[in-house]
Amino acid sequence: MIAISKITHQLVQHPGFSEILDYFYKCCTIFWGWLNGSIHHDIHGTPGLTTRFMTLWQILVVAALVVTLNGPPESLRFNVTIAIMLMQLYITYLWWSVGMYDKQHEES
Repeated sequence: MIAISKITHQLVQHPGFSEILDYFYKCCTIFWGWLNGSIHHDIHGTPGLTTRFMTLWQILVVAALVVTLNGPPESLRFNVTIAIMLMQLYITYLWWSVGMYDKQHEES
């Protein structure tokens, strides 16, 4: 929610066509991170410690994205791209780790 409000605030401060494209790009990537984390948790989440740590790491990755949105405008695209790459790397790890942490899913 904070990430969406940050990018919306940036769009309101600097309206324009390229800013609308930036907004759409950032909004889609934030949604992508939320969607993958939510689906992974709904399918493979347990009340155990592993799920809690996975959720904590996902929160930290999204928090890193929010922090980069407060950066200086000249390095904003680079910093956001790095944060999004980290988010995608984590999402990839989440789905790859299903075989290690969710043995019931591995057997079916």
